[in-house]
Amino acid sequence: MTFDLLLDGGGMNISNGEEVMASRLRVDPIDLRMSADHMDMHRADLAAAHTAADDAIEGAQAGWVGTSAAALQAKFVEWQATTTKLCDDVAAHGAAYTAAADGYSKNDVDSAEAVNRTL
Repeated sequence: MTFDLLLDGGGMNISNGEEVMASRLRVDPIDLRMSADHMDMHRADLAAAHTAADDAIEGAQAGWVGTSAAALQAKFVEWQATTTKLCDDVAAHGAAYTAAADGYSKNDVDSAEAVNRTL
């Protein structure tokens, strides 16, 4: 099931190479849930790639000494914090897609119940 949302001139649609104001936004909760699943896969891929890089850096640290070792360690900690933030951001986007899908689905059920009460 898809939902058409009327917009008050708030969306852009590209049609035949021209920008025109969109009057509707078509939303499919299933597509939103699939996108949330994809975000989770992207987060897992990102975490795996960064974990592999972290392992390689940790392995290389043994050969570093003095200020070079300290600088590498400081940068390593910074990179790990960045990885955590990126993974958290991707997870938050996935959660937002899921919440939106849940909201549209709940609204549909609530609207159907309201219509049924009037019959």
